[in-house]
Amino acid sequence: MGIAVFIIAAGLINLRFSNRIQGRLVTDMKLLKAFEEAKNKLNIKAKIPLAQTGAITSPSLYGVFRPKVLLPMGTLKEFNEEQLDYVFVHELLHFKRKDMAVNWLTQGLLIIHWFNPLLWYSFYKLREDQEIACDAITLEKIGADYAK
Repeated sequence: MGIAVFIIAAGLINLRFSNRIQGRLVTDMKLLKAFEEAKNKLNIKAKIPLAQTGAITSPSLYGVFRPKVLLPMGTLKEFNEEQLDYVFVHELLHFKRKDMAVNWLTQGLLIIHWFNPLLWYSFYKLREDQEIACDAITLEKIGADYAK
């Protein structure tokens, strides 16, 4: 019974969020240029859409099979070019490291073992570690690029 409840809840939450983030694709050349430069730094050839939406407050990567980088509205006003570089490299590292797929697999484990507090804590720490790892690699990658 608990598994069914969690499957339905996870499905509804994802569907609702997916509907809320239907953003418009970015057309601003400054943002697109910075995004392409970040992809080149990480040797990412995949076509990853860049979209803006009012449903989020910070940049994020969304989707396993058709990932896209989401930006909050007004990103261009908030960030300078250097900050955009950090943001895009960080989000694209989640793609390169396949963090979204890992999160989906972990969600599957949480659905099956919904009653296990250790697994919930582990998932929380995993997400924290993913963010720290992407931050560290971003600083390493961009720091090396700026040193050149």
